[in-house]
Amino acid sequence: MDPSVPLPSNSDVEKERNTQDTRIAAKPVEVVGEIMMEQPTFVLADLKKQIKVVSNRIKVLREQGVNEHNLQNEHIALEYLKARERYPQVYKLFKWPTTNQTKVLALQNKYKLHTTPLNEWSKLIPQEAISEIEKFAKACFEVSKKYKPEFRVIVDQLSWDELQKEKKRRDPILLALSPFGNWYYILGAWDKEVEYVDDLIYNGKQGTSFQNKEEEKRAKCLGRFTRKQKSWKGKKSQR
Repeated sequence: MDPSVPLPSNSDVEKERNTQDTRIAAKPVEVVGEIMMEQPTFVLADLKKQIKVVSNRIKVLREQGVNEHNLQNEHIALEYLKARERYPQVYKLFKWPTTNQTKVLALQNKYKLHTTPLNEWSKLIPQEAISEIEKFAKACFEVSKKYKPEFRVIVDQLSWDELQKEKKRRDPILLALSPFGNWYYILGAWDKEVEYVDDLIYNGKQGTSFQNKEEEKRAKCLGRFTRKQKSWKGKKSQR
């Protein structure tokens, strides 16, 4: 995880508001516009020189006994610089709006929302979000085959029990860490139900099999044939 883009925690939010929670209740999809910002800009000149400087810094500090944990910021900066080398070739793939930690934290202070890794709330993700995740992962692969994208969601700050009472509520904001710098891409915000997965997996409902579909077709055909027979018999009896 990128330590330069720390996940805003509940404790961070609590420090900046009163003990009594006076924040506004809101769906994430309704307030996503408040965290959008202009696309960050950065200088693409002398990238090779910058990469050489940072690489040498890592080498010298490592030789002097500095452990890898304390070199994390240098490694992250190096990854950003290497990704920026590919930016002129891939920038058209990254058309999502952007935000940063400051705006996300401000949103959490104003509304009853919190940010969490995607892994913890994957059940909240509708199919449209899955498509955006796939698209972003492919874009990152074009930047570097070694880059592993990280995703986070902004969701209602409800307990697990409260969410279980409202299983059909699915309205996250989906964020992705940028490979080019210290900001997020906003992949989308939705207010949809994830009915198919919930019904099939969690509620025990079965999908329609091929055999069932064929039986349904035969039943419809039989119904039409029966209606035609009745119509034909009726006309015959009138003669």
